[in-house]
Amino acid sequence: MVDLKEQGKNPADYTNLFSLENKVAIVTGATGHIGSSISKGLAAFGAKVILLGRTKKNLDDFMEKYRETFKDSLNPTLCDITDTNQFKEV
Repeated sequence: MVDLKEQGKNPADYTNLFSLENKVAIVTGATGHIGSSISKGLAAFGAKVILLGRTKKNLDDFMEKYRETFKDSLNPTLCDITDTNQFKEV
């Protein structure tokens, strides 16, 4: 492991290196295996995440499980991205 102090660097300078505060992310397939991990990771780093999914129940289940953890960072949106009109609306 690299010791930043030994290299004359201040570790506090790296605290927000990957901050996504004031950023918006759109995740398609947001409740699937990969999409849910990506969604949670983006929210954990401060992004407002628009969760796109085709199934209302899956979006509702995801929100029930993670709403408290991520507070106002998650915005579930029902959308089938193969439907051009739905995707344009989003």
